[in-house]
Amino acid sequence: MIKEIIIATMLTIAGVTAIPAMAQEVDRQEQIAIKLADARERLELTEEQVPQVESILTASGEQRRAVLEEFGVGNDGSKLSFRQKRQLRKAMQNVQKQTRNSLSEVLTDGQMDEFEEMQDELRAELRKKLEQRRN
Repeated sequence: MIKEIIIATMLTIAGVTAIPAMAQEVDRQEQIAIKLADARERLELTEEQVPQVESILTASGEQRRAVLEEFGVGNDGSKLSFRQKRQLRKAMQNVQKQTRNSLSEVLTDGQMDEFEEMQDELRAELRKKLEQRRN
């Protein structure tokens, strides 16, 4: 999921006009809405859980975006040093841990298991996409 967030939240490349940037923002918002709808369905959320989970996931996305911006991921195509990558990974893992802790207060054990399965599927999908990029 971390890699998906990195890819999904990359900032627009320097020199891109405002119109494509706005289109990207709309597209990103649509992707988020689709993912939230999928989560609602797969986790079989109750009416009470829906706003709580959406709030947690939205806050998590904002925290991840802030971490990525802090490390300059996606800004200018520059590469991170090994040390910066480790720091980025640690910061993203902290956000992930906070998200899981918050969700565990709202979701049942079965729902948390399904959420973890969804995360595993996303990671596998991202690995596949990254491998395709490299080839």
